[in-house]
Amino acid sequence: MFMNLNTEINLGTSLIEKKLITSEQLRDAFDHQKIKGGYLSQRLIELGYIKDTDITTHLTCEFGYSYIPMKSYAAAEDALACIPAEFACDFCILPIEKHDKLLTIAMADPLNKGVIELIRQISRCEIVVLISTRTEIRQSVERYYGSCFKDFELDKYRDDVLLRDNLMDKEISNGLYTGINRRRYKRLSLQLAGEYYVYPNFVKTGIKNLSMGGMLFETPSVLSAGSELAVNIHLDNYRYVTAVVEIIRSGPSHVIDTPWDTDNRIGYETGAFFSFMPEKNQEMLAQFLRRNFKS
Repeated sequence: MFMNLNTEINLGTSLIEKKLITSEQLRDAFDHQKIKGGYLSQRLIELGYIKDTDITTHLTCEFGYSYIPMKSYAAAEDALACIPAEFACDFCILPIEKHDKLLTIAMADPLNKGVIELIRQISRCEIVVLISTRTEIRQSVERYYGSCFKDFELDKYRDDVLLRDNLMDKEISNGLYTGINRRRYKRLSLQLAGEYYVYPNFVKTGIKNLSMGGMLFETPSVLSAGSELAVNIHLDNYRYVTAVVEIIRSGPSHVIDTPWDTDNRIGYETGAFFSFMPEKNQEMLAQFLRRNFKS
């Protein structure tokens, strides 16, 4: 089916409504996702709260995605050439067919709009989504790309003394908080240019602070908590990193009043954590932050 980027679908809520998981299990999986990145479904499976096949069945029955049995389908070479192996592994996808500017892919979790947009950028194609299990896609990625599949990992810099937040315990009114939601990486206050994608347009933005865990940026309107976006962060005039973020909060910060715009507009400050970032981009961002923390 075609991915409608205007449709808001909440996987966690729908799984709870069908009594496939509990609200406590969803909160636990979401906390792990904020640390490790990846899909929410990936974390639910990893924690043993739901089976791979149950996620696929739910998405097929509830949202109408067409299931494709990967073992009985041969991926086309021109489709495979559209997506590098590292992206296929990171996003747990397999391109299977290409007709002109239409690329058909199999995904284990097709609800993340930011991932769909990144695939669209990489392939320069419109995307048609079919669904399969994570296990089937893993096996197919290894078969077609000839490389060992590795689960996406965003928290690989947790032991880096320059990047990690030195405040291991957070002092709050009733003592010390050492829970899973504490800030894990130091934030760098800065001014960088960037853009994010809200279907069907890219929106320019200013980035106010940045860490290996997420970013704070400016938006002309409120963005819904829980929504996913594809973003580009320009580290300088020549280099940028691409990522998928999930919005945590969005609220008014100041009034925009410019000589060329006579209408006063409210500016919004939006916080998000990274859910996906290609491995090479992760290292580029880490190097950028290390240099700035040292200076």
